[in-house]
Amino acid sequence: MAAQDAAFEGMAVNSVTGEPVSGVHVRLYSTTAYGIERAWASMSDKRGHFSINPIPAGRYGMTASQAGFDWVGPNGNPNNSVLLQTGQKTSDFKLIMAPEAVARGRVPDDAGDPVEGVRMALQPASREAFLVSYADDNFTNKRGEFRIAGAPGKFYVVAQGYNYDWAQTVTAAR
Repeated sequence: MAAQDAAFEGMAVNSVTGEPVSGVHVRLYSTTAYGIERAWASMSDKRGHFSINPIPAGRYGMTASQAGFDWVGPNGNPNNSVLLQTGQKTSDFKLIMAPEAVARGRVPDDAGDPVEGVRMALQPASREAFLVSYADDNFTNKRGEFRIAGAPGKFYVVAQGYNYDWAQTVTAAR
């Protein structure tokens, strides 16, 4: 008896409004020791619905992306693993997409002059804040300015550089 394939369907929704998010690129992939072995994908429609069907049973890594949004995980859980059993028909999977927010600012020295090349990072201020796509390689420019985009929430802005340590709490908002 041949193994039955699984079906994986669901809805991409805005974490703030609960409205559907169209154009979300949903990917399931299997991996080996050498990297991604095989991938399946779907794009959410105007109702936020996506479908990957048929797909062999197994454990898959998962990603979801859409410009202007950050994926906070399947069903609100930042774990990016999905297990599909033989013949399983998942139809109510919920992808939570957070509207992208921006934290920006300027790093001055003691004289108020801009400091270039300071490494900037955001760290969650609470367990409720997801740290999704904040880059670890974000540095201040010639004017001492930085811009970090990612999921909304309350964060500590941390600056690290040669002879320079600084932290401040900010709320990244859309």
